[in-house]
Amino acid sequence: MIDEAAVEAGCDPREIRRLYDSPGTFGPTRRGYLQGPPEQWVDELLPLATERGVSGFTLVSDDPSAIERYGREVAPALAKPWHASGAGPPALETRRRSARPLSIPGDLVCDNCDNGCHKYG
Repeated sequence: MIDEAAVEAGCDPREIRRLYDSPGTFGPTRRGYLQGPPEQWVDELLPLATERGVSGFTLVSDDPSAIERYGREVAPALAKPWHASGAGPPALETRRRSARPLSIPGDLVCDNCDNGCHKYG
């Protein structure tokens, strides 16, 4: 659906930034999707990056220990294939090669500074 919409809009689908919210819980054994040890999370999330072009993952949690565990054990493992090659995920690399300046509507440009910040609401 995302790819078709991108093509219809005249964009390369590989340029679309794909983010994934990762809801789940850590535990000692596998109990379901994203319900288990960090290794399971990596097994289940990595194909989203390598096969579906997801370039950003967000843990949906307010549990400090889960956030720390995700940051120490899951996120580095998801980044490892790209660090080994010296490149980013294919979708990110495609966006970098074909990046074009964004046209920001005037009503979103901050009038109070000159560093290009934006106001959102």
